[in-house]
Amino acid sequence: MSINAAIDLCPLFDSAGYDERMARETGVNVTKRDLSDADVRRELKRFEEKYGLASKDFYAKFNRGELGDEEDFFEWATLWDVVAAKPRTRKSA
Repeated sequence: MSINAAIDLCPLFDSAGYDERMARETGVNVTKRDLSDADVRRELKRFEEKYGLASKDFYAKFNRGELGDEEDFFEWATLWDVVAAKPRTRKSA
């Protein structure tokens, strides 16, 4: 089973009047990526290993403002949001 983990910032930027010209000038990459469940888990593991924190602990610290504003942190938080929003299915015994 795969989930559609679309990291889509386009509507946010569109509503703020952000256009392609502004994207080029600021260097902000506004893209959409479709990730499978395995891709999301792999990316979470990569961040956990890179920063030495479990995603759950990172997310709590990030939301309390205890970490910086690095791009990695926003991507990591978004990936964790995807996992947290995914409905859990119970496996049959």
